[in-house]
Amino acid sequence: MPSVSRSGSGLNRRANPCVAANAGRMARISTRMRRPVWAAVLLLTVLLASQAVAHYGAAEMLALRRALAERDGPVLRAINFVGNETFEAGRLKPYMATTESTTFGLARFDPDVFEQDLSTLELFYTTQGFLEADLSVEDVAFHADSTSVTILVSVYEGERWRVTDVTIAGNSDFTTEELRELLSVTDGKPFRTTRLAEDRAELLGHYARHSYLDARVEQTVERDDVERTVSVRYDIVEREQATISEIRISGDDKTREFVIARELTFEPGELFDVDRVGESQANLYSTGLFNAVWIEPARTDTGRTERAMDVRVSEQRSVEFSASVGYEVIDGPGATAEFSNRNVQGNATWMTLGGGVSYRTRDVGVTIGDNWLIGLPLTGEMTLGYDYSDEDAYTAESERGTAFLRKDLSQFLSVEGGYEFERNVVLEVSDEDEDPGTNYTTEVMVAATHDTRDDVLNASSGMLTRAEFRLASSLLGGTNDFTRTELIWRGFKEVREGRILALSARTGWIRPQDDGADVPVNERFFAGGQGSIRGYDWNSLGPVDDDGDAKGGRGLVELRTELRVPAPGPFRAVAIVDAGQVFDDYSAIRLDSLSVGAGLGVRYYLGIWVFRLDAVAPVTETGNTHFYFGIGQAF
Repeated sequence: MPSVSRSGSGLNRRANPCVAANAGRMARISTRMRRPVWAAVLLLTVLLASQAVAHYGAAEMLALRRALAERDGPVLRAINFVGNETFEAGRLKPYMATTESTTFGLARFDPDVFEQDLSTLELFYTTQGFLEADLSVEDVAFHADSTSVTILVSVYEGERWRVTDVTIAGNSDFTTEELRELLSVTDGKPFRTTRLAEDRAELLGHYARHSYLDARVEQTVERDDVERTVSVRYDIVEREQATISEIRISGDDKTREFVIARELTFEPGELFDVDRVGESQANLYSTGLFNAVWIEPARTDTGRTERAMDVRVSEQRSVEFSASVGYEVIDGPGATAEFSNRNVQGNATWMTLGGGVSYRTRDVGVTIGDNWLIGLPLTGEMTLGYDYSDEDAYTAESERGTAFLRKDLSQFLSVEGGYEFERNVVLEVSDEDEDPGTNYTTEVMVAATHDTRDDVLNASSGMLTRAEFRLASSLLGGTNDFTRTELIWRGFKEVREGRILALSARTGWIRPQDDGADVPVNERFFAGGQGSIRGYDWNSLGPVDDDGDAKGGRGLVELRTELRVPAPGPFRAVAIVDAGQVFDDYSAIRLDSLSVGAGLGVRYYLGIWVFRLDAVAPVTETGNTHFYFGIGQAF
């Protein structure tokens, strides 16, 4: 239609100019009037459409939320309790499979699961002496969005039943007072059903620990439903103590029988002792030769005074070969290889031959050892090796031989001592005031270690304390005369659930035996970098020579701190603060001159392996951020 109008208008202008002029003016007036009308219509249409879309979207979203609530159950915002006077909600909720929604995740309400949770809570109350407890859903309150709820649980506790008296009969070798000390359910205390089984097991265990393997304990419980009380009676049949008639060892396909027998702390003719059985199992596991160890009285001898002891073992593979190629922050690319036999000729003697090569180091060595040196419970170890090290301060190669003895005084405490001979050839020294050359270090060493860590590789509790003293003397055939003392302490504590605070402190000092005498550069302390004070270059801390290269010192302080906190999945986040310094002499040690580094790290847990990546920057000095990665915790 518009195109026809324009075409007609053109024909009229050619036929009658006056009519054409009037038609043009009318057309322009009509156009001016149509523009605001169309704009108003368009604006009104947009407003109506937006309201319709908004309304349609809100309705769709509400319908979607309701559909999800019907399919998966409504979102559970909170669980509240009323009537629970004895136990707070925080004590009850851990027993429930149903959980509340949090900022990081939504939880759904499942009536069937919640019903089972109420039964579990009633059982909990019963075990605490509330035998008539009853829990039910008081209210399910839907929120305004119709897709989330808050549950109110009504708790009827009832009266708490109590124990009126506990009677023990049939005991002759142990007094009634002695046996009562073992019980948790006693006169006047609340009646707790779960403690009944524990008390009976405790009495049986007490008799077993004193060699009464066939003792019997019968437990009788009488209830008074009117008074809400309970009485408990134990009837004991002691029988005779069991002695060990013989020891039968099986499963030792490679290991010689005497190797197993020497780790046992009991002998034929002795009374059966549970504690000694546990000690023997621990001894056999500590040899590293067995996957599993079982020690128990022969079942065929049950009821007899004399019992045979069956010792069964499952052996591990003793011969292993391993090789690896990798990259380390300090040493660059490198490769290692090792052959080991932990059970040479079935005698539990171990032998290791291995070596490695990297950008900075080369080494090869052989070690042979035995946990029963010349038939005594004394660990002996001998090592022969060669090392080449290219450090910033010096380049040297050494040939060494060591002989050490170690004695475990307890589960946590051990002492050791030994002799070491080392031929050091210093090929190059960065300090122009020192001369390269050959020196001999012949020294004796004594040390003590106390270790209560729960895991040697990834501790979360416990402490490690070690003190070591070395005496190098020309009287022993060397060219160096000095003493070296080193103290190490590490502590681990779970400050909050999953948050581990790890601390490490190390200090040491070297004292020449003659006034004015020096200590060879390869015997001095160095610090900095991975395995030491992070945030600084490798072995860069402490005194420097004229070229600015570290030359080591005779005094050392290292303080290292990590706070390891949980992160999503198998990851852990770590906050790091390290501080330390190397000093010219032990008398120059000052804590206010320590170099400090701080940063963050990430740990990735994969089974028994822990992979770490740390980024640490110097704090007390200017410098770049250093990155470190490796396998296992830093300490």
